[in-house]
Amino acid sequence: MDPGLYPGDVMVATAESFPTVFFLYAATMAATFAGIYRIGRWAGGDGAGALAVLFAVPVRIGLAGEALYRPAFSHSHVASALAIWAMAWFLEGRRFLPLLVLSLGAYNHLLYSVYVLAPMLLVVLFERRAAGTPRTLRLLAAGVLPLLPLLVWAVAHGTPMTPEWLELLRVRSSHHSFPSAFLSDLPDTAALLALGALFASSLSVERRRLVALFTLAIAVLFVVGTVFTEWLPVKAVLQLQPHRAWRFLLVLLQSVIAAGVVAGYREGGFARPPRRGRAWPPPRSSSSSGAGAGNRRASSSWPTSSRTWWRRWSWARRPWPCWCRWAASWAERRAGCSRPGPLWAPCFG
Repeated sequence: MDPGLYPGDVMVATAESFPTVFFLYAATMAATFAGIYRIGRWAGGDGAGALAVLFAVPVRIGLAGEALYRPAFSHSHVASALAIWAMAWFLEGRRFLPLLVLSLGAYNHLLYSVYVLAPMLLVVLFERRAAGTPRTLRLLAAGVLPLLPLLVWAVAHGTPMTPEWLELLRVRSSHHSFPSAFLSDLPDTAALLALGALFASSLSVERRRLVALFTLAIAVLFVVGTVFTEWLPVKAVLQLQPHRAWRFLLVLLQSVIAAGVVAGYREGGFARPPRRGRAWPPPRSSSSSGAGAGNRRASSSWPTSSRTWWRRWSWARRPWPCWCRWAASWAERRAGCSRPGPLWAPCFG
């Protein structure tokens, strides 16, 4: 085939190196999905890890034109896989290694490293009392010092922003840099955030804190990215494209949702009936009458302390089945076929 027949075609130009490119693409995809599995396993065990990988498999272009991966290989695939693995290590309890990997990985892809470094540094600052000042300073140095030569080079070679440059950026990369270009993606983003907040109730307190700090840091990036792009344009922020950090928060939210789905299924699932002998409401002290004996039989599996059963059957233990059953109970009452007991009984029955 004559390459001159297809000038500018990337596939034709790289045809000779296709085996190498394909191997790198396959390796980075395997690393990406392995990292997502680790994050899902951190959130809810092996089942949640496998489900998080299934959530991540379809190619979806979301907020700020971001997708977890694309069919064409580029250096961003390597950077994304490293960032996801750094997230997994950090969530599992490591601190120095993921910070160092991200700060050195900035020389491959600065933006992806900054997107994940921001929440990690916030967590390090939050843990400063427990970790101590010397360790906190070492961690901050691991995350910041390797970036200084890159920052000095960027300042030395920077050029001022002009109206022509800003207008060209709006034409070329508005889907990455300007929030007004992806307003239609906000409902899906809000839905995923709501689901993540709902299913985070199945996590332990420490894991919920990490998820909250990651979300807070990326929310700050969103605010900075909105203010200094739409209203007060700053070239450094426009080039940073902070809203693209959504891709990494999406991985974390999908893992939390997967953990909540697995936890909800283990507690009863969507269609599985309540376990035998668990009636609502928890019967009080029964007498020696026949009805009392029936109550005793029905309540044999209930703990005697009201505080104990509340902790055991709190809606936070089964967030999704709780709301599904509550909605079903509400629909039954609207249809005139209600069952006895309070409206919130399905959340505990």
